[in-house]
Order: sequence, then structure tokens, then C-alpha cells
Amino acid sequence: MILSTIEKIMRLLQQAFSRLDARVSLHAIEELGVIVHKTMTAHVRSYHTLEHVFHLAEHPEPHHQLAALFHDIVYYQIDRGFPPEVRRVVAPFLVERDGVTIAAGIEPNERLARLTLEVFGYAPGQQLSPFSGLNEFSSALFMNYALREALDERDLLCLTACVEATIPFRVKNAQKQSCFDLLEQRLCQANRQHQCGLTADDIEQILMIAVNFANHDVDSFAEPNPGTFLDSSWKVLLESNTPLHTAGAYSIREYRNGLQNMGKFLCHLHPEIIFHQYHGEPPDDVLSRLIGLARRNLLIGCEYVNIKLLAIAIFEALAELTGGDAPLSLFMGDLTQQELPIKRLEQFLPDDDEISPETDDAAAVINLLEVGRTSESSFDLKNSPTSFFVYTHISEPRRAELMPLAQAMFDGKLPPEEFLRAVDPFVVSAIAKASAEMVFSRREELLRFVR
Repeated sequence: MILSTIEKIMRLLQQAFSRLDARVSLHAIEELGVIVHKTMTAHVRSYHTLEHVFHLAEHPEPHHQLAALFHDIVYYQIDRGFPPEVRRVVAPFLVERDGVTIAAGIEPNERLARLTLEVFGYAPGQQLSPFSGLNEFSSALFMNYALREALDERDLLCLTACVEATIPFRVKNAQKQSCFDLLEQRLCQANRQHQCGLTADDIEQILMIAVNFANHDVDSFAEPNPGTFLDSSWKVLLESNTPLHTAGAYSIREYRNGLQNMGKFLCHLHPEIIFHQYHGEPPDDVLSRLIGLARRNLLIGCEYVNIKLLAIAIFEALAELTGGDAPLSLFMGDLTQQELPIKRLEQFLPDDDEISPETDDAAAVINLLEVGRTSESSFDLKNSPTSFFVYTHISEPRRAELMPLAQAMFDGKLPPEEFLRAVDPFVVSAIAKASAEMVFSRREELLRFVR
């Protein structure tokens, strides 16, 4: 029997509390479950959702399970602020004015708030960025106050360390200290200053739990199947680009902006800063495997997005020269709906050339374009037939030459007609002719590009 989502949350809370020997009433569990459910089901979220929470909570360690439930409670830039339930708790400590700033006058008797600050290494009066700690700190602060009647201080410190550890993509400092080296120092300092009673073994155990939780949080980067990895990337793409939330209504340029942001992320992220190690956990061979898989996924993902960008650049140029930016669906057609026949641009393209991949990575890119990512998306086709057409008709060296020109056009430094002149005439002609079949209001203008 399949449980309701909210019951699954409550069962997880009950299970974790039981494993920690915490006496929590069923009424309190229900209250917590309702809050988690409500805050995590905001309609604008597509990756940081309860699906992600349940994936993390598969781990049997109770701190891991509780951290999974609370670590993404706040997603400030996507949810457009704090959820009301969270704001009521964090308002005494966080000031929302031109961003979010830690209150300057946190009372000395607010021990839990001060412990949370010290674990994160933050200070009163400090401004927080949603891209480097605001979400994690706010989530941890809310979590600690929500659970303070249920758990002892050691458990709360462990949960706080777990949430802090999920601040992503941090490099070592000038002294070659990792974020876990620094977290260890802050835990030791907080333990001494507030006489928390933690032993050295306690702190090491907390950090072992935290490093496992942090690595689990980003394990999609180490997916063996690049299509599954890109499923997660496409959920982030949708989540972080508001115009894409309305399928069929976003413009060519809006779609391109989202692709550009995803491309910058995938092409410039160093795989060595995704996963962490603390005191040999995970073991060297496991860490090396995780980094290797992440490196391959990033390389394939970068190539995949760049090909899609090159294809969309051709559409953007054609649109600009025939009437201006327009909904992408005007040129491409609507997304496929079940078994209904839908008019789509790719139906009017010439057959694709046969292509033999020279490497496994190239084969993976071809499969992603032709067959698609692992899952369907609400705003984009699973496969990329037009991008596949571009891939099969423009060689890799030519694509490498065209990408800077596409970027120059996006930046307004190259006129769209000059970009199209640089693209292989057969490709431009084929896409323009197919577009003329789709956009009858621009048919005459589009046919001027057919050779």
C-alpha cells in the first residue's frame, strides 16, 4: 500500500526520533510533518523537492534522515523569501532588508541561535547570500528551534553540521584547509566556549555523519548514466528560470538564457570540489570513483548543452531577422502530449546523416540528443531532434568555431545575419525551410534563407 506523502514524512520523523531515543508526541510529529510538507511543496520547486528529501532519507542513520527532512526547508531565491512558518521562527535572528542580514543584537541567552552561528562561522550583522549559505543557515536555524524540545544539544549540533556541510562547491582556503577542516575547528571552538560536553570522538563522529550526508546530497553528479545526471540538471534549470515554468509560453531568448546559465555551470564546475572527504571517509578509492564519474558527467553535460545552444542560436538569429523574439513553441511546436499527433518542426527536417562516434563520451552525447535524457520534462522535450540534426551535419571542429560566434551574437556584438552566414548553408536552409512550415506568419521572410 502506498502511503501519502505527508504520512511518509511523519513516519520518517517517528523512525528517526525512535532511533535517537527521543520522546516526541504523535501530535508534535504531525505538526512537524505538516510544516515540512507545506514548505517543501512550493509549486516553483522542481529539484529541491520531497522527492530529493526521500532519496536522502533512504539512509538509515537518524541524523541523516532528520537532516534530509530539514536541510532544504529554505530556498530563499526560488520561494521568493521565507515560508511563513519559517519566518515566524527566524524573524528574531534574521533581518530582511535589502537582502538578509543576521540581527546585530542576538541575546546571550539565545544559546541555540549562537551555537548555530558558530557552527556556520557567521557573526551578528553579517549579510547572507542565497548562493553561499543563506538557505542552509536559515534551514538549520529553523530546524534547531523546531526540534529543540525533542532532541538534546549533541544531536542538534550534529544536524547543524550536516546542514552546514551541504553548502556546495567550496574550495580549500589559502592554508589548504578544506571546509571540513574548518567545520571541525568551529565545532571544537563552540564545544569549548559553550561547554557542550562533546568529546573528541563525538566531534569526529558528527563530522563522519556530516561528510556522508553532504556527499549523498550531491550524488546525482556521480550517476553512472549521464541521462539520469542531466535529469537532475534539467530540474535545476526549470527551478532556477522562472520564464520556463509556463510550458509553451517562454521565448527563444528566455530558453537560451536558461541554457546559457546551465552551460556556464556545467562547463566551469571543477569535479574535485563536489565531493568531500574527512579522516578517510569516504575511502580514497570511493572518492576517486565519485570524482571520475562527476568529471565524465560534466564533460558530457557541457557538450550536450553547447550543442543545444548552437541549435537555439540558429533559431534566435532567424527569429530576430524575421520579426523578433517569439515563443519557442511557435517555431518548434508544442511538446508531445501522450499519443496525440502534434505538428513539430523536426518532421520537416531532412534525414540525419549517419554518424559513428569515436569515443564512449561522444556516443553518450549522441544518445542524449537522439534518444533523450532518462525522464520526461514538463518544459522541454526529452530528446533533442533539432540539436541532433545540427550535431550530425556540422563537424566538431566547425562547432568549436561557431560557438564563440554564437556567444558574440548573444552578447549583441555580432549581427544575427553575420552569424547565419558563418553557419553551414545546408543547415541554415534546412532549419529555415522547416520553420517556414511552422510559422505561417513569417513564412515569406523565412524562405529568404532557403538555398
